[in-house]
Amino acid sequence: PPIPGLLKAQERISIVRELPLEYVLSQSQTVLIALGVFFLGTFLHGYIYAFRKFNIPEPVLGGLVFSAAAWAVYEFWGYSFSFDGVVRDDLMLIFFATVGLNAKFSLFKKGGAKLFIFFAVATVFLFFQYAVDCSPVRSPCRGVAERVLLTR
Repeated sequence: PPIPGLLKAQERISIVRELPLEYVLSQSQTVLIALGVFFLGTFLHGYIYAFRKFNIPEPVLGGLVFSAAAWAVYEFWGYSFSFDGVVRDDLMLIFFATVGLNAKFSLFKKGGAKLFIFFAVATVFLFFQYAVDCSPVRSPCRGVAERVLLTR
């Protein structure tokens, strides 16, 4: 026989799952959370040797921790977050521009031929992507800077 208290808890969980609560964060809240996530990644990177050994960038580490925490909050309590899109796009541009700042020339030498092959294949695919984007089937070909900077 089912336990009455357990059924009530399960019913409450199903109600929460049907009506998730969404918090819409403003621009300033989005920036503050991004800074907190970055500093969390910096703290973990300095504290745990394995992250330094395998060259995991601090923003990536903080983002993984935040993603896992946001998933857990949504999965167990039904709360979700929505970030401001304008600031999100700008922060993503900053993130991808700064991820490689701690790269060292010694790491490039260590990669050797495999790294050169990777760059060559990536370059071929870059030109292939550009050719597909400029095909007559798609819209008129735009400049590279316009495609990169005008993503909104």
